[in-house]
Amino acid sequence: QGDILIELRWGHSHGVPTTLSHALTERLLFASFVPMPAPTSHPRDPLHGITLATIVQYLVDRHGWAEMARRIPIRCFMFDPSLTSSLKFLRKTPWAREKVENWFIWELPQRPPEPRPKPVGPAPVIEPDSV
Repeated sequence: QGDILIELRWGHSHGVPTTLSHALTERLLFASFVPMPAPTSHPRDPLHGITLATIVQYLVDRHGWAEMARRIPIRCFMFDPSLTSSLKFLRKTPWAREKVENWFIWELPQRPPEPRPKPVGPAPVIEPDSV
């Protein structure tokens, strides 16, 4: 691994350029190269990180424009539908956007159930009733 040397300067103090201390420079370098954590899902917002374009395209791919127009009868779905015209309308019309988003949420797969804890110790032996 090679070392990276960066000198940061700002201002002047009595004609002498002021530099950051070595320790602060190391902290800045470390902070700038630390990878960001992966985005997490938000349990209270199922649409977090999903764009409106992604939602509309998913519904079009799955159901087609005719079914979308039947379920949500708006002109941008019924007459010469396109992703661009739909996005423009939905971004300006909260009630229509809400219907599309709710339809998408309704179709999202449910979260898998939490795994059950495994029993500790040997399994109980069940003996048949003696006759």
